[in-house]
Amino acid sequence: MIKTIKTPVASIYEKPSFASQMITQALMWEPVEILDEEDNWHRIRQWDHYTGWVNSFYLTDQTFEDRGGFHIYDRFCPVYSNSDDDSFIISGLSIGCRIPGASILEENDNRYKILLPDSASGWIPKQQVSNLNLNDSIVNIATKLMGIQYLWGGKSSFGFDCSGFVQTVYLLTGIDLPRDSKDQERFSSFVDITIQNASAGDLIFFSENDNISHVGIYLNDGKFIHCSGEVKINSFDSADKLYCNSLYQKFHSVKSIQKILN
Repeated sequence: MIKTIKTPVASIYEKPSFASQMITQALMWEPVEILDEEDNWHRIRQWDHYTGWVNSFYLTDQTFEDRGGFHIYDRFCPVYSNSDDDSFIISGLSIGCRIPGASILEENDNRYKILLPDSASGWIPKQQVSNLNLNDSIVNIATKLMGIQYLWGGKSSFGFDCSGFVQTVYLLTGIDLPRDSKDQERFSSFVDITIQNASAGDLIFFSENDNISHVGIYLNDGKFIHCSGEVKINSFDSADKLYCNSLYQKFHSVKSIQKILN
């Protein structure tokens, strides 16, 4: 059985209880497979094969055909009550949210009218999407999220964990990554390289006790962007004011995305 996330962000828990640990998030319109039910809770499987428990409050039976849909690339996308400039905001969508084609009702020069999963409708601004190459697109999207707070299990503009941040950035460049950093490090399309050969958009992994514990995105000149406390930039260069010795000591490996480009 397939259901749809109906709220801008839904918390997915380890167990069927709000007292349990949040392990990830789902975004509005995301279809989820129902694996099990317990009271008002549903065990679900997401597009990345991650499983967890979500309260029925966040779900609707309504489904949407995705043909012709698009992702939200803006850090935050307001949903307006109508197409006029003086309309008010009725909801907000996170970067990474996918607008299914079937929910697009009409458009004008500046906005799309969309059907929300609760059967209400609203208007969202059209996005300016630049035609950058893959490496530059990854950097462009990642730096757009600077300052967003760290949230364990988060993968939305309302809060990210390190791997949720990376997964979202790569998703918007057409690359579907696993949810957790340890699985991202094993992603078959990545190639091991040295830090000296890293290019913008490559992934940097960190470990503790030989276990992958953190991930970031390489920028240039020894700098990388990651979510630790907030989305921020640090450096491997000890002369740089952005240098972080504790991270440098945990450095594990660099994975190149060049195989994906070829």
